[in-house]
Order: sequence, then C-alpha cells, then structure tokens
Amino acid sequence: MGLKSTAKQMTKNVLNQALNNVLRGIMKAILPYLLIILLVVLVVVMSIGGVSMLFSSHSNDLKIDIDTIKSMPDIDIIAEQSIINPKLLDKYMDAESKSIPDTMKAKSYTIENGVKSEEAYTLYLYNTAYPYRLKWQLLASLDSLDTPFTEVFIDESGNKVRNKVTNRYTNALTELAPVFEWGHGNYYQTVVEEIETVTEVKNKDVYTTDTNSQTITKKYPLPLLKSVKTAFMLYVFTPEDKDLLISNTGWTTIHTETKDIVEIKKAEEKKENPENDEEDDNPEEEIVGWEKTTIRRRIRTFEDTQSCTQISNTELFEEYMINNNISISDLYVIYGMIASLPDNNEVLSEYVSAMHEIGISQTGIYIEANNYNLPANWVPVEDKYLWPTPTCNKISSPYGMRIHPVLKKQKMHNGIDIPANLNEPILSVADGIVINISKSASVGNWITLLHDNNIATVYMHLSKFKQGLKVGDPVKRGDLIGLVGNTGTLSLGPHLHYEIRKSGIATDPMIYYIK
Repeated sequence: MGLKSTAKQMTKNVLNQALNNVLRGIMKAILPYLLIILLVVLVVVMSIGGVSMLFSSHSNDLKIDIDTIKSMPDIDIIAEQSIINPKLLDKYMDAESKSIPDTMKAKSYTIENGVKSEEAYTLYLYNTAYPYRLKWQLLASLDSLDTPFTEVFIDESGNKVRNKVTNRYTNALTELAPVFEWGHGNYYQTVVEEIETVTEVKNKDVYTTDTNSQTITKKYPLPLLKSVKTAFMLYVFTPEDKDLLISNTGWTTIHTETKDIVEIKKAEEKKENPENDEEDDNPEEEIVGWEKTTIRRRIRTFEDTQSCTQISNTELFEEYMINNNISISDLYVIYGMIASLPDNNEVLSEYVSAMHEIGISQTGIYIEANNYNLPANWVPVEDKYLWPTPTCNKISSPYGMRIHPVLKKQKMHNGIDIPANLNEPILSVADGIVINISKSASVGNWITLLHDNNIATVYMHLSKFKQGLKVGDPVKRGDLIGLVGNTGTLSLGPHLHYEIRKSGIATDPMIYYIK
C-alpha cells in the first residue's frame, strides 16, 4: 500500500509539472496580447472617466473643475478622445467673459429745494448682461468643427499639440458677440427722501403748530437694456407706464425734543428800609408753556420697469456660417457637441430655434404650392414614415408659396397643415431623439425630432406635450409626443403644422406619403 501511494503521488507531481509547463508556454505566448488588451481597456476607462467628469460639471463650478481636470494624469488621453479638448476650456470660459461688458460711465442726479445737481456714476453691467453672453458651449463646439479629433500639429517648441484655437474661434468672438444697446439715459432708480419738522408751541393758553417739509430726490441710472442682438435672438425692451415701488420705510421719527417756556417773575417793590434793600441775584422763574420739536422721515425707492419682446434673429449666425464655410449639415454636428456639454439647456433651446429659422431663410427659392389632387378617401402611404395624426388624413394648406392666413402676405410654407381636432394625438413618425421641445410666441408649443440620415421632423401649434417628454429622450415610431392645438399667434384654429427637413432644409412632406 505504501508503494502504491508513493507511485500515485509521483505521477500526480509529474502531471502537475507538465501542466504548469504547458500553461507557462501559453501565457508566454499570449501575455503581450493580454497586456495590450488590458492597456486599451485602461485607456478607455480613464478617458471615459475624465470625459464624464468634464461633462458632468456645471458652469458655476467649471472654473474650479478645469484645474482639477487639467491635473488628471490621463489628461492627454482625454484630450485625444473627448469632443472638446479640456486643456482649452479656460480659453473658452475667458472668451465668454469677454463678451460681457463690465462697467459704463453715467451720471446720477440730486434735486434738493428745486436745485438740480449731477455727479459721475459708474454702472456695473455684468449681472444684467450675463444672460445674453456668447456662451462657451457654442464657442467650443464651433472651434471643434475646424479641428478634427485626430489632428496634430507641431508648435514653436517642437512639441506635438492637438486642437489649436482656430480662426473660426477667433471669428466667433467678433462676429457672434452680443450687441448691447443700453437704456441708462431713460431708466432710473429714484430714491425720494421726505423730512418733516413739526414744531408745537403752547404758551399759556395759546397753542400753535408749524410744519416745515423738505424733499430730496436722488436718481441713480439703472443698467437696463434697450435691446440686445445675440447670435440667434433679438431682445427688445419697452418701458412700462408705471414705476415700481420696491421699498417704503414709512414715516419714522428720527428726533424729538421738548423744552419749557419760562418767564421771570416781576421784582417786588423795594422794601421801606433802604439799608436792607439789596438787588435779588436769583430772580424767580415761572413755567408758562412748552415747545416740542419732532423730526420724522420717510424714504421711498422706485425703479423704472420694462417688458421684453423676443424676436428670432439669425442674421449674425447666418453671416458667420457663410464667412466660415459652415454647411447646414455642420449645424447638426454642433448640436451634438452642445448637447454633450453641461448646463446646455439655454443655449440648446436658442440654437434649435435658430436651426429652424435658418432652414426657412435658406429655402429662398419660389416653390409653387401643390394641391396634390387627393381623392376624398385618400390614405397616406406609411412606408418610411408614419402619418403623424392617426385621426385625420386631410390637408388644409400644402407645402409651398402661399398668402399667409395671418400675415396676409406671400410667404413660403415649409410644411403641411393637418386640420385635426383639438387634443387629438400626435405620433412620432419614426424612431428618433427629441432635439427641441419649447414654446414660441408665433408657433406656440413645438417639437423637433432628429431621425437617421440627418432627417428632422417638426410639429407645431401643439396644445400639450406628452407629460415628462424632454430634450434628449429617445422616441419610437408611433409613440405619442403631444396633442393637436391652436397655440401661437400664427394659428387661426386647431391644426398640426408638420415639416420634414433634410440637413436643415425643409422638403415637401407629401413626397413620402403619396405613391
């Protein structure tokens, strides 16, 4: 038994050694490949982590985050893989600040006793101008268009550098910077200080009162705007009829003083003995009344107010596109970049509106409206795209030139109008992603979906959006996205305005629905 056990153990040891030799040989052969795979995985994970950190930053903390991002050991890897080179973020942020005016010289006024005086006054404009700044997300996206992610060039020191700040970036600073028209000559904060001095006197049986009033008015100019022209919008401000009372201290007593009215008694006749007649050094006094003085003050502060009208204005951006050879399809590239960046809601909303307006202006050819000659029982062909309103197949206004029913002038109609009933369902015509969901004064509630091959569909005048639907949400063909409505000043009744755009250019939707 002992011999048999020893033989088994020896056999086991030999097999183990043979197996180890085989495994060592295999590992030796494949180890370099495993290391390469591991390194690639590590690089990808580090890059994703770095990009994720960058894109999860919020603009308020971005200045702090930039330093953290730049100190990351994999910063060069991130710079090669990310949409925006994080090494250049501080440049974009600084550029955004440059588009915001800081101070402006003005004059304040004081009116006292009818006399007007003035003195120099400095207006601090930053907070008022900030909402209209040239946003860094747009600057960074425009710059990245000109610099492919793989582009490398040699700097003056012989070092390889990627993603240089380009001419396109520099041009954006000058061509797209907001144009401010300030209304400081018309808008003021007015501080009215009223002082009343009331003097009450009671002398014996006589009571009198006297009031003296003084008003000091100080007018400080406000950094309010007359207009702002941005890359995508024109904001026009109109003065309101009434000043806004923003504070009132009410009447407050700031000083009170009461004093007695005293009379000296008449001296008694001299006594008969002149030797004892001495002059009285302490004449006797008598209180015959009182005098009370009260000073009170009231300070009221008023501010001029204004209303704002937003007008779509794409002149600056269209001119910039032409000057910098940006194509319509590039707009979707820029959109994708902005959508990937933090704190993008505001700039994304303006940008999508601009894409819509630019598409309108670039259709500039005269297209005769088509009546389609559809039979009464016509049913749309739902091959590539679903019909957006399952309850209504009629068309009240075709694609092409027409006399606009509201504006009463000839205007290009970039889609078709479907006269469905109020609150009937509107469906997504194909798989896609929501790139716009917003409200407009002219077209009311509207949605834009982006589909494959740079095709976008537009739905206007909705009464409601599907609850919870937001920019970035994926949608499937046939998903409910909203309800038919009558919103916007350019709508005369419930209907859906429906467009199909290819690379931003409006096309006749009916070509997809008629055999």
